[in-house]
Amino acid sequence: MKNFYLISILSLLLFSNSLFSQNSKDSTEAKSPVYNWQLSLKGGASLLSGDGASSYSPFTRWFSSEGAFTGELVLHRRLTNFLGLQIGVAKGVFSGYRDKWNPADVPHAIVTSKTDYLDYHLDVNIDFTGLFGFKPDRFLTVYAFGGVGMINYDANSYTDGKLYSSASSNTLMIPWGGGVQLRFSPHLSMMLETSFRNTFVDDVDAYVGTGTDINDMYSITGVGLTYHFGQKKEKQKEPEIVPMEPVDTMLASDNKNPVPVLANVKVNAAIPAEVKSDTSYNVKVVVSKDSLNGAATYHQEIPEGFVAKEIDSRGGRFNFSDQVLEIKWDKLPVDNPLVFSYQLTTAELEPKTYTFKGNFVYKEDTVKRVVDFVNRASVELPKEEIVAENAGNDKVVAGNPQQSLEGIDYRVQVAAVFGGKSNPDILAKRLRLSEEIFEDPYKTGYRYTVGHFSDYVQANEHRKGVTVRGAYVVVFVDGKYVGEPVKINDRVMDQDAINSKGETYKVQIAASSGRPYSIVKLAAKYGLKASDIYEYKSGNWYLYSVGKFSSKEEAAAMLKEMQSKVRGAYLVRFVDGRLSNK
Repeated sequence: MKNFYLISILSLLLFSNSLFSQNSKDSTEAKSPVYNWQLSLKGGASLLSGDGASSYSPFTRWFSSEGAFTGELVLHRRLTNFLGLQIGVAKGVFSGYRDKWNPADVPHAIVTSKTDYLDYHLDVNIDFTGLFGFKPDRFLTVYAFGGVGMINYDANSYTDGKLYSSASSNTLMIPWGGGVQLRFSPHLSMMLETSFRNTFVDDVDAYVGTGTDINDMYSITGVGLTYHFGQKKEKQKEPEIVPMEPVDTMLASDNKNPVPVLANVKVNAAIPAEVKSDTSYNVKVVVSKDSLNGAATYHQEIPEGFVAKEIDSRGGRFNFSDQVLEIKWDKLPVDNPLVFSYQLTTAELEPKTYTFKGNFVYKEDTVKRVVDFVNRASVELPKEEIVAENAGNDKVVAGNPQQSLEGIDYRVQVAAVFGGKSNPDILAKRLRLSEEIFEDPYKTGYRYTVGHFSDYVQANEHRKGVTVRGAYVVVFVDGKYVGEPVKINDRVMDQDAINSKGETYKVQIAASSGRPYSIVKLAAKYGLKASDIYEYKSGNWYLYSVGKFSSKEEAAAMLKEMQSKVRGAYLVRFVDGRLSNK
């Protein structure tokens, strides 16, 4: 028996060292994974403390005839950084030998016993080293456990070599113990463990009476190998579910690999929290910069639908292009704080939240530093739009819906999930919608819509009845998600609006600086067909007109009709297909 334990321990050490050598490179080069499950196989000596067992020390008994082999299998589930739950089963033999009694001068037979047993138990495991900080690759782990279990046993006892008694039964027992675990690779570790089982009977060795008057107990001490598996998945953020689209552009160049900010520099851009369509706002920017006076650059992303114009750049060079505002200073003014301003003008805006990302880049002691900041502005709907297109000249002409082109489908977007997806049925309950929700992929996420409509007017009327804040009409072309209706202007507008040769007179009904209007929305607002409206871009302006006439006289009747609907409508002239200012 002694040789068995020595060989077992030596083999485990050699095997573990081999594993450590093979995996050390991987362990040092990559971040150690976290595993939730462990499966341990143990082997060791079991000792019974009962009436038929000797009273020698456990270490002496391990290497005597009383030490018998036990095998154990344990499955462990990690619950927290220091707490786990495990279930195990052990099978082995108890051997007893007693030849000394108290008082020693009373003659007594030599008692031997043999018990075959099977036990199973459920324990709570506490990792004491985990209490001082969790490390998945910790080499040494010290732990303890305790729980409840059951033992089934079949025992025979003998006196002077003759059968004395037999016992075959089962009983509850209380397991407890502890050990150390040595981690040699991400998947494998070795353990040394001692456990005790307190039973509720006195006949586990089939010998009762002459020895002790307490219930039997037994211990298992040994070594084992543990396999770690079931890698913990990083908890993902719950997908953002909102009707609106995110701003997915980013400032480049000056924001690559910035050095952390050390100076006390703060930026406050006073962009209104709520904005309206077709409105201008003066934005004051305050930069607290201490005594900095070197070169610096102010960047800010301006979402589509907004245009920035210079007011006072405090000596900096102002530039606005591709929806990015930039002001550069070769040398910052000495003022602290630095205060400058610009004008922010809106076009027709969708009812959603717009994000303005920006940064202030400067040099301090030849080192480039960056301060990032973000502003958000939500669209405030004008009262006349809220009371709807039921009054005055903005009334929608019922019974005369626009005729959509083939392949165009209007729906109402109720949610957008970025970086994941949602179950449409669960989403319907969450949004309290009784109608079917359609799921369609787009870019890095999914868009969720309701309804199918052949024209914008019908879809917009359906939107008014959808109880989802921020829901708006979107377009699909040939079954694929496109987005806002403005993105199909080139498909729905008048395709034969201007004479390629000679003069063409048209009635202009709208103009937008920096961002186009949605033609189908203009058509719905003024009771027109989308195919009656023409979009023409001149510089930074988008111009919208109707009609097609060769002279002013022919266009006069159309002008009068449109002026009754569109305040400020006027004639525009094209020559050989191009806008003429003459």
